[in-house]
Amino acid sequence: VSVSLGIKPVAGGNTTWVGWDRERYEYLTAVDWDAAALTVQVQDRKQQELLLLKVDPATGKLTELLKQTDPAWVNLPPQPPKWSGGLGGFVWFAED
Repeated sequence: VSVSLGIKPVAGGNTTWVGWDRERYEYLTAVDWDAAALTVQVQDRKQQELLLLKVDPATGKLTELLKQTDPAWVNLPPQPPKWSGGLGGFVWFAED
């Protein structure tokens, strides 16, 4: 299945498309938009790499926040990142 992610203004207007390397990261595993940030998680087909990406809603530009890798597989986190308010960081749940 091929998916795309777009941001459409409620009042109408053009769609801002979010583009990631879909050839390398085929799975869009999560999208979360709270007061702090719009984030997406993508994973490769072997499920050995997981990226957490921050999205600029105005442009669709992505910033890599973290990358998890494992030679067997990376389990998906149980919940999206929790932002630390004005401190500029976030809490991430991961298995070692």
